Amino acid sequence: RAEAAEHAVHFATQWVLFDTSASAAGDFAKRLEQLAAFANQAAHAGTMRLHVVAFDQGAVEVFAGPPGQFGASQLDVLRRRGAFGATDLALALATVHATPVPLTGARAVLFSDCVATAGQRDPQRLRQAVAGLAALGLARLDVVLPAGAGDTALAHVLAEAPRAGGIVVSSTAV
Repeated sequence: RAEAAEHAVHFATQWVLFDTSASAAGDFAKRLEQLAAFANQAAHAGTMRLHVVAFDQGAVEVFAGPPGQFGASQLDVLRRRGAFGATDLALALATVHATPVPLTGARAVLFSDCVATAGQRDPQRLRQAVAGLAALGLARLDVVLPAGAGDTALAHVLAEAPRAGGIVVSSTAV
């Protein structure tokens, strides 16, 4: 828990890419709790703006604002959305890329098992997408994997993309 909080300290803006695909269904309630805890940690760490994007084979920004205002209504939106569908990591990254919000100095946190089942699945192309975000100013991309599950190799490819400077942690560390 301390490791994840330590990495949240210096980011005025943070993006959460929250995987709502079918592979998340088994521990979806726990993942929602972890997301709420992350938003709370971000608020206490000085983050001024939090963006939360839910994604599977589609993507929607469910929250943009001060992290202290992320709460029950946004979690209800995610509960109603549910965990079904395929994981399109490229779409999640493209959603951040397409935003008019400046990415300079921002951090992105990918809450996903990183098992790409839709869209672009080639690790090097996904790595290039992260590098493209870094070129726009994204300071780092971190990956939070479900405990004991997921494509850890792809998670590391994403977090360690050029200029992404990120880490991969287990969801138990959040």
